[in-house]
Amino acid sequence: MKKLISPKMIFLYILIIFSTSIIFKNNNINNITYLNIGDGYAKGLDSFGINRYGYGDYLRDKLNDNNELKEYINYFTSNDMTIEKVENLISNNTYCVSKEQKKSFKGYLQEADLLTLSIGLNDLKYKFLSVEEIDSTKMNSALQELENKFNKLITEIKKYYKYDIYVIGYPINNLDSYYLSMSIRKYNDYLENNKNIIYISPKQLDSNFFLNPKTNYYNIEGHKLISDAIYKTYEKSLKNK
Repeated sequence: MKKLISPKMIFLYILIIFSTSIIFKNNNINNITYLNIGDGYAKGLDSFGINRYGYGDYLRDKLNDNNELKEYINYFTSNDMTIEKVENLISNNTYCVSKEQKKSFKGYLQEADLLTLSIGLNDLKYKFLSVEEIDSTKMNSALQELENKFNKLITEIKKYYKYDIYVIGYPINNLDSYYLSMSIRKYNDYLENNKNIIYISPKQLDSNFFLNPKTNYYNIEGHKLISDAIYKTYEKSLKNK
């Protein structure tokens, strides 16, 4: 004979689920320190070379609207950022002076709860400029060098930062260079299969997300879409912990 669940037990189950949800939400009220690091994509560079609202800014707004944000750090983004420059921020323990405080880069890494990173494209571009008559062999060599540098950087970051690193892939939109386009595609594949990071794919961004067809930088809607993808992935990871 099957036992029927009493109304009291049903009420108890609902109460437990509701209480767990409330605890989860309360634990995330204004307690997320978000650190955004990287190049023009992280800075918010748009299709016409102007720094506007980037995915980091939209993600900050979303966290703030949901009462989750404690602090947003965007000091370590620049259009010419490379892996080597981020490594120097760590090795030199660069200090950033704001109106509120003076803190080192390592200090920001240690205090961050969420970290997004867009890095590698400038490294590829600068490498290609230094190589005469680029071909498949030289391209693959440049990619291997980039992957090694990226692995080293992630290892260094994880010495101070203890959570998931969200790395944003690069779009490919009518680039003049065949080898650069192919390199970005292969670099994205490498990032997607890297177990040491959480990869955010740009594949959902078609030509409608680029105001200027001659560049591979997003418009505002593109940055919004990337921020939504990061937020959904981040919230899902919190619930699974």
